[in-house]
Amino acid sequence: MAITLTGEGRLHYFGADQVESHIIAIAQITPRLCDKSYNLNLMEQKAIEARKKNVEFIIFPELSLTGYLCHDLFHQLSESLDGESVRRVCNIARQNSMTVIFGMPTQGDVKGVIYNSSVMVGEDGEVKCYNK
Repeated sequence: MAITLTGEGRLHYFGADQVESHIIAIAQITPRLCDKSYNLNLMEQKAIEARKKNVEFIIFPELSLTGYLCHDLFHQLSESLDGESVRRVCNIARQNSMTVIFGMPTQGDVKGVIYNSSVMVGEDGEVKCYNK
């Protein structure tokens, strides 16, 4: 399967005998440092705007939940994948019928281990995570 991205934000998958087209949005936002509530509201606002344009996938920046320069506060700001912030993004994804990809600090299985993670939430609420 080959994938191409065209200039208007359409992602095309080319299989053996099919072509699928999906509309994606790259949300270039400036998260407020250490303010998860503000950033979740901003992500929800952008998802609502994107849905009006039939977007199926919206991608937010690395650490979009907390901002990038929180340094020592990452331990306090980190959450598990079943935490409040991911549940909120699940609701955003469901309400807007889209997949949401965003960045956040997540707690590892070992106490004190924190990851810079990319989290993908499907419109069905399924959560997937990649830890750096």
